[in-house]
Amino acid sequence: MIYLAAGLSGITNIVGTFFVKEQLGLSAEFVASLGFWISLPWTLKMALGHVVDLVWRYKAWLVVAGAALVFASTAILFGLITQRAAMTSWMPADAWYVWSALLAPVGYVLQDSIADAMTVEAVSRTNARGVPIDEADAKQMHTTMQALSRGMLIVGGLLVAVINLAVFNGEEFGASRYDAYRRIVGLALLIPPLSVLGVAAAWLLHRPAQQPRQQAPMPARADAIVLGGGVAFAAVSLGIGAGRVPHAELWVFLLSLAIVGAVMRRLLARLEPTARQTLLGTAVVLFVFRAVPDPGPGPSWWMIDRLHVDERFFALLSTMGSVLALVGLVTFRRWMAQRSVAFTVAALTLAWTLLSLPATGLYFGLHEWTAAHTGGWLDGRAIVLADTAALSLLSEIAMVPMLAWVARTAPEDLKATYFAVMVSFTNLGFLLSRLGSKYLNHAFVVAQEVRDANGIVTAADYSQLGALVLTNSAIVLVLPLLTIGLLARTRYRSC
Repeated sequence: MIYLAAGLSGITNIVGTFFVKEQLGLSAEFVASLGFWISLPWTLKMALGHVVDLVWRYKAWLVVAGAALVFASTAILFGLITQRAAMTSWMPADAWYVWSALLAPVGYVLQDSIADAMTVEAVSRTNARGVPIDEADAKQMHTTMQALSRGMLIVGGLLVAVINLAVFNGEEFGASRYDAYRRIVGLALLIPPLSVLGVAAAWLLHRPAQQPRQQAPMPARADAIVLGGGVAFAAVSLGIGAGRVPHAELWVFLLSLAIVGAVMRRLLARLEPTARQTLLGTAVVLFVFRAVPDPGPGPSWWMIDRLHVDERFFALLSTMGSVLALVGLVTFRRWMAQRSVAFTVAALTLAWTLLSLPATGLYFGLHEWTAAHTGGWLDGRAIVLADTAALSLLSEIAMVPMLAWVARTAPEDLKATYFAVMVSFTNLGFLLSRLGSKYLNHAFVVAQEVRDANGIVTAADYSQLGALVLTNSAIVLVLPLLTIGLLARTRYRSC
């Protein structure tokens, strides 16, 4: 239920895209910078994972606490849409939006730390006769478990896409659009209770009157480095952000990397040298793969202004993407279990780059040429749909082998800590991706059209969007392949 709720969390994404563009008038660089801070809580997962290990018997209450934070985030967005005048009498709308954007990931990280640990616990280390399960079978079982977890995320995303498609179907630009926004965000208020329902269901299945569930062993004492590092990191990060320190995101990233790296080194010392080298090589490959930036909000704004797409089109993209991501996960599950992470990432990088070329051509007028030579059949929308279909098949493949390997090697008494620290390291790659996206949008300025009651305040400017996307595509291609090639010359091979 936690993974399903996390998948459903994207229900407000389309509303957020249009709300930011039409009501807040934020710059592309600011939106990309906000993406960095939204991603930051995921690097705190190591400290939260250790807390989960320490209070494992009380994990249900941590799920409830995470749900409360997500509910508060959604309630703020609901208030901005339905009671904006009352909300802005306390704080500006953009400040409320930032608070909403920052609260939700903290709640989801807390719940995700618990769910990840339970996927480790769910796969037994021995068979029914008490004999340890061999390496190949264990890899297959953990790959299946992680694929199921990712599958629930995709199912949640698919439900979100269908709901958005149903709500926005028939909506025209105008006042009725905001009624649709209100219904969507109102439905989002039901997601936090859904994750708590999983706790209730687990309690009913494992009541004391029935056979009690065996608790996993807990560490004898708290790890001061893990907890202290997490608390110090949170405090310093908040101080840097609140103090508006120049290049705040860069300093926070470097601090995150130092702390997570120190904790990783401490935990990896418990592994055999070969396993340690393999896990570190795997983590580095996935770190770099996740660290490649994206173009930011510019392409979405360009589609809205130039292709005149609306919420229904984005809902259709989301529906198609979720269905094909699930198909890709099921289709390639066995393939993932039989390939190394380095091979998987290299194949995905090449495929992703090639399949993205038609969408990149949009910003240079490719859709105008194709539409003129196909009687309007292959226009910009058709290219976006085809590109989304192809890329969605590959979207969930890279992380499953890494998660399966971490689950297999996690110590029994520190499963949540170990899982969280390793995932925190790869999440740092995503944090670097947000930072790279901000710098790209600083170097290549993209401006959306901003209007007020008197007319156009800021004219749209997409003249540098093509160069931005091309630069981003080059980084996406070169950085992972270069990393894999360099690691192949060392003893740090991927799993």
